[in-house]
This record gives sequence, C-alpha cells and structure tokens, in this order.
Amino acid sequence: MEIEIERRISKIGNSLGVTLPAEIAKIAEVEAGETVYLTVNSISKEITIRKSPQKEDSFKEMVKEIVENYLRERNL
Repeated sequence: MEIEIERRISKIGNSLGVTLPAEIAKIAEVEAGETVYLTVNSISKEITIRKSPQKEDSFKEMVKEIVENYLRERNL
C-alpha cells in the first residue's frame, strides 16, 4: 500500500523540515527521536525516507564500478 500526502516545507534555523502526519508515522512505524535515512534521485528529484539504509546500495555501487571499469578499458 502506498499513500501520498502533500506537505509544505518549513524553515527550521538554517535547515528545511517536513513534518510527518501521525497516520504516516504510524504506518511507517517511526517514532520521535528515531533515525531515518534520506535518498534523493538527482534526475527525478524524488526524495525517499526509509527506516533503514537501503541494502542494495552496495550492490548498485559494485555494478556501477564494474560498468565504469569496462567503459574505461575500452575507451568508450
């Protein structure tokens, strides 16, 4: 199940912040003081908030490195 809710960005000191509505926090099972992880896609500008780090990040980095080495070796 995916839920989308519109929120405004607030200025908090020198940073920006977004509040999580209670129903979203309940579904995501997050509480005040808990650590979350943010990921931003630089192309789509999509921001993702997760409770735990994405485990496939290391796999993605490994594949990226293999492809870059392959292209570099072939001067592509």
